Amino acid sequence: MLIYGFLLLAISLFVVCRSSNTIVNQDNTTYLNHNDTVNYVGSESCRGCHTEIYESFMHTGMGESFGLANPEKSASIINQHTLIFDSINNYYYQPFWQDDSLMVKEFRLDDRDTIYQRTEHIKYIIGSGHHTNSHIFEQNGYLYQAPITFYTQKKIWDFAPGFSGGFSTRFDRLIGTECMNCHNSFCEQPTGSENKYDWVAKGISCERCHGPGEVHVKLKTAGEIVDTATQIDYSIVNPAKLDRATQMQVCQRCHVQGIAVLKDDQSFYDFKPGQDLEELMDVFIPRYSGANTKFIMASQADRLMQSACYQNAEMTCISCHNPHISTRVTSIDYFNQKCQNCHPSNTKKDCILNVDERSHNNNNCSACHMPESPSIDIPHVTVTDHLIRVQPNEAEKKVPAEFTYLKNVISKDTDHAMQALGYLSFYEKFTPNASLLDSAAYYLSKKSSYPNKKTEGIVWLNFIRQNYDANYQLTQKTDTASIKDAWTCYRIGASIDALEKYDRSLPYLKKSVDLETFNLDFQNKYGAALMKLNQYKAAKNVFEFIISENNQHISGLTNLGFVYLNMGNVEKAEQFYDKALTFNPDYLPALMNKVGIYIVKKDKINSKIWVQKVLAIQPDHIQANYILNNLNTL
Repeated sequence: MLIYGFLLLAISLFVVCRSSNTIVNQDNTTYLNHNDTVNYVGSESCRGCHTEIYESFMHTGMGESFGLANPEKSASIINQHTLIFDSINNYYYQPFWQDDSLMVKEFRLDDRDTIYQRTEHIKYIIGSGHHTNSHIFEQNGYLYQAPITFYTQKKIWDFAPGFSGGFSTRFDRLIGTECMNCHNSFCEQPTGSENKYDWVAKGISCERCHGPGEVHVKLKTAGEIVDTATQIDYSIVNPAKLDRATQMQVCQRCHVQGIAVLKDDQSFYDFKPGQDLEELMDVFIPRYSGANTKFIMASQADRLMQSACYQNAEMTCISCHNPHISTRVTSIDYFNQKCQNCHPSNTKKDCILNVDERSHNNNNCSACHMPESPSIDIPHVTVTDHLIRVQPNEAEKKVPAEFTYLKNVISKDTDHAMQALGYLSFYEKFTPNASLLDSAAYYLSKKSSYPNKKTEGIVWLNFIRQNYDANYQLTQKTDTASIKDAWTCYRIGASIDALEKYDRSLPYLKKSVDLETFNLDFQNKYGAALMKLNQYKAAKNVFEFIISENNQHISGLTNLGFVYLNMGNVEKAEQFYDKALTFNPDYLPALMNKVGIYIVKKDKINSKIWVQKVLAIQPDHIQANYILNNLNTL
């Protein structure tokens, strides 16, 4: 957990040489703020000494990356006609302001009558407004993404990235640690949480690029000054003073978006500027054949590093970008001058376009060599392609681009198990293509220096392929206590559960919730296993914990109702089923349990009504069809 404040730093970390008024580092090369005892203090602590830089940075894309959802933060345009329809799932979505609160209503119509509605209060907006505003709502500290986004370049509302085409998770997409760690400053989370937050930052802070500032503020407040024109101030990281590779890694941490695979015992909170990112994670980016025009939105550093300009010079991101100043207020001339530093106009490397053609592009070098292009992961958005080059011609662009492999853009040498995990993650998050699983299996057959990661990959692959018995057989050789990854425990437990060996699955599901107490889906699976073993009292405690944490957890509500039904409290059971259906009217387990309630009550009329609701959603539902055909004998 991060602590914002001023605490005394152990004196062993540094020595203050008062006679020369400079900090004397123990080895003159180690940044003091890399020590784990140094705390983050927030950007306001920087403001007093760096006022101009602070004020400018707060208006950059990073400074405006995350904030409370209010009219000042929102870039959206909303009127009475703002409406998004999910034709596949038959839901309408309507954003609206209620005083200064942003709301999103989900509803369904029958003819013109509203037969269902759910409204969520949007607490946070994620995105600077340069490209998008996406929307986050909170349930008791748990953060979830709303299903609609405002795309500022086109000034339109549409589904959030990944929610269209029948893939909408409605209000159930978690805003997890990995997502938050690049779109925002570090937040505070309880141990064992994926999307629960005790405290949420409001935008990317100075310390994301400079590291935790406590020791720096303490020393400057005490009057300790370093002549940074001639020396490095080791109390804080200045990326401009880092060697090229380490400097690039500061940017790569978030501007090489892809599949991040953490190494053993690392977390997304661990990286500090000036450290070697390779020690913490590998990041895999998809490569495509053809004209190399397909790229993920936040992959600027990766695209730049493919450029001849980068490969044949000592340029870095900050060769062209001042991270303290927004690109929206940076002139074309400023960027043109950066190009002309290496390509002066009085040499043969001058632009080959004639004056008229150059004027048409406002003499903008980047307009030709770094054009605004669509990304493959975010709709309705164009971003500057940082692959600097003479652009491929139209014929080259028409050659179909096909996925070829995942490239590790952080490490030169990739462990086989880490590569396999990259393919498995890419399969689940982006492209469910069976060939990716074949690649994962290939790498898992190779030797690995990370035995825990190899086990994680094997279990994950078996789980995706529904090869549940293989995971069960693995447990005959593996001690539960030796597995420290919550997801691996969960997948093993869920695999054994699918084999109906509930007593064998329980220790693994219990271990998953011990490791991630606030992962409510883990808790739910564990509680369901307890139910199957007729341990209703223990299961009731689990489901009540889930509901105390998030009283909109649909599966938890349904399962708690089932517990009450088996404990003989039919009325209480029905209340929980009904509550679950207020959040998802199509949730089949709750609908089927409602059918069961009416069968228990011997109410054939309502039994038929509710079973027909199930069949309207899933016509081939085996159990529902059996009940409908046998209502008279039930």
